[in-house]
Amino acid sequence: MIELVFYQPAAFNRNCGSVGGAPWNEQPPGLGASVQNPGRFVFNATPGSSPAPQFAVDPVGVILRDVGTFASGAADFMTLNTTKKINEWDGGAAFIDYNSGTYRAGKITGLGIAVTGAGYVAADIAEVQAGRLFGTRLGGNQPLLNSNDTLRIGWSYVRSTGQYVFRIGGTAVGAIKANPHINLWPPSWWFK
Repeated sequence: MIELVFYQPAAFNRNCGSVGGAPWNEQPPGLGASVQNPGRFVFNATPGSSPAPQFAVDPVGVILRDVGTFASGAADFMTLNTTKKINEWDGGAAFIDYNSGTYRAGKITGLGIAVTGAGYVAADIAEVQAGRLFGTRLGGNQPLLNSNDTLRIGWSYVRSTGQYVFRIGGTAVGAIKANPHINLWPPSWWFK
């Protein structure tokens, strides 16, 4: 005899443990005493078989947990643990294993990303005019952070002095101060 069991997908909820991903409840839930062997819904296994239903692993849950833990490690390093504080505040920390090798690997990856990013930014700033992030718009260059009239961050060429100045500028700055520039480098331009 074949027993067909129908259930509403929206009501389907299988709780799994955070370590190993083993299900805590039968699948699908809510069948209770009406089903003599609820374990058959997990790998169609019966109690005592291998793998026993209570030790079955939900690979998607484990993978998602590990990806989240790894990403949290990387983000925590790059934000100086600001994301960790946010996760502790909003409850997200309950899903992150801060003592795992996966979290430590994420932190090491975050270090690599931060060092690489800092190196790229430093090299781009050193390019002055030709930089792809902060360069000038001279010669048709369209640097990513220095080509918007509302807010620009990067090098400017001051024709009257023949100097390059690294600054923040644009109409957004002009809305809060008379001179629409905040000069960052060289120091001789700080109060101009």
